Amino acid sequence: MSFDERETSSYDGQPFELFRFATEDAEYLFTGGDEKRTYQDAAYGPSIITHSGTNQSTEVSGGHITVTVPRDHAIATMFVAFIPSTPLYLTILRGHDGDDQMMVVFTGRVQSCKFMPDDTCELDCAPESELLKREIATALFQRPCNRALFDDGCGVNKETYRKSGAIAEVSADGLTIAADFFAAMPNDWFATGYIEQAAHKRMIVSHTGNTVTLMNAMPGLFAGMEINAYPGCDRTHGGCVSKFDNGTNFLGYQWIPNKNPFSSGVR
Repeated sequence: MSFDERETSSYDGQPFELFRFATEDAEYLFTGGDEKRTYQDAAYGPSIITHSGTNQSTEVSGGHITVTVPRDHAIATMFVAFIPSTPLYLTILRGHDGDDQMMVVFTGRVQSCKFMPDDTCELDCAPESELLKREIATALFQRPCNRALFDDGCGVNKETYRKSGAIAEVSADGLTIAADFFAAMPNDWFATGYIEQAAHKRMIVSHTGNTVTLMNAMPGLFAGMEINAYPGCDRTHGGCVSKFDNGTNFLGYQWIPNKNPFSSGVR
């Protein structure tokens, strides 16, 4: 009996689903039943996990599903104190006992998490097709550079500017980090840059001496841990030239006149 026949059968279908969550550096495998299942040499552990049907409307939310897990579930705990450093992708496969065929019923990523009063957690998951609905940003007629530091258009090699060393101290809230190698660079050198540890990244909002302040705390940091740090860019032509010697690739319009002739007239 084929997969389609089992799906439409009133008596012969014995469906089960496999949930594969994946970040840049880890994956989490679950099945909604009470027994472990193996698929393509990967073990899916039993878990309390369900999902809603797919919304097929033409609205922006079309194709979204809601995955529900207990609030103490491994996936839910990723959103308690922090958000995942890299996108959390989800693939759902559906099969039937007695049939080797598996069908992919959803691929996308977790967009948001909501903890409910009934001790559950609802994950709003958007399909991959939603990426095609996004408008692609275009260059604006503005003084700041339109490029992102270290992207292909910018052309600056981030490895050339990487600084590495051991953490000396982490504040109780995890927002302030001290390290000797920060002090080797001028104040604010790392401002608007970021620190990196494995696949985790956090933006630096300020830098003074041997201390940087992060926009959000990074889980798992401790004194003695090795991290990388990258400088930020103020996106001005002067900063581009003096800090990165990259004026050729600057994509801002620093000579825009201060007066707008269309609103103030020409004098």
